[in-house]
Amino acid sequence: MVLFAGFDINLAQWALALGFFIGSILLAEFIVVFIDKLIRPLLAKTKTQLDDFLFENLRGPLKLFFSIGGAYLGLQIVTPGLTVFGRNLDGLLFLALIVAVAHAVARTLNAVMKWYLVEVGAEKARVGDIFPIVRKLIMAAVYFAGLAILLSELGVEIGPLIAGLGVAGLAVALALQDSLKNFFAGIYLLSDKPIQRGDIIALDNDKSDVKGTVEEIGWRSTRIKGVANAIHIIPNEKLAASVIVNYSKGRETRTVMVKVGIEYGEDVDKALKSLMQAAQEAVKSSPAADAGVEPEVRVNEFLDSAVELAALVRVKDYGERFAVASSLRRNILRIFRKQGIHIPFPIRTLHMAPADGKPIRKPARRK
Repeated sequence: MVLFAGFDINLAQWALALGFFIGSILLAEFIVVFIDKLIRPLLAKTKTQLDDFLFENLRGPLKLFFSIGGAYLGLQIVTPGLTVFGRNLDGLLFLALIVAVAHAVARTLNAVMKWYLVEVGAEKARVGDIFPIVRKLIMAAVYFAGLAILLSELGVEIGPLIAGLGVAGLAVALALQDSLKNFFAGIYLLSDKPIQRGDIIALDNDKSDVKGTVEEIGWRSTRIKGVANAIHIIPNEKLAASVIVNYSKGRETRTVMVKVGIEYGEDVDKALKSLMQAAQEAVKSSPAADAGVEPEVRVNEFLDSAVELAALVRVKDYGERFAVASSLRRNILRIFRKQGIHIPFPIRTLHMAPADGKPIRKPARRK
């Protein structure tokens, strides 16, 4: 098999061919600069950014086309009868154009998908994080298709090659099945968005040890920053299979409840009125509280030594709940002391039966 044929050395011709090649590259640079300086300002005035994205992504393919054209013209002058692996210059030009077209198609699709994400998909929360992964997969598929066409033109049987790749891919998938599970679970989390970066969540229940703010959703794991600044790294597969309590979804989860007990002998209506006053003052003094929602107070439960009351205040951000709750507790202590409302200590009253068997007298009620 003849690797090179029709090859002859002539310095003058080679210098001319090199001049064609360099000239084609310079011409491509000139066209890019011309478009960038004169035409692009006009494109910036259009309502869509698609033309800007196309220009940015097609710089490389444009230079590649001109380089191939310059090399082809130069070789036609120097060695018009050149053959490589039995292919003449026209055949080599066709192979080079396959590579250039695949590159241009991939970059064009990248520009279109980027434009869709910015101008169309940005309003659809489900595509914001998953779209970059899809974009890379589509571009890889285009390059693979170009490679398959190139190999087919070179006479390489791609059927057995694809079959071999399939078997190898199956072996790799079996070896990396845990990583693949986490990868697809990550795609689910990014597309369905049960959680997002910045959400405050807990796993399984609201008393879970894994509770905090979502820092990052990666391809294999998700990082959650706990209240003590500890970072929990959870595999995506486990996270996707867990019951997630998301405190950042819905207005109802942004409610702070503060409970307080009063003695059974206290005036409940007076205590509720004082509790409402404390809640209203907390809303006015705390920027994190939602002033558009009126606080609520209620009798929550009968405990062993106290009547438990509860005050509910809506916050703008669930992450600010501690500051609002602290302000509310300070107000409750201050107003209850001012109004003479007692918050009891836990009390256990034991009635001991006397040895003589006489009836037990009730203890005198404390005034």
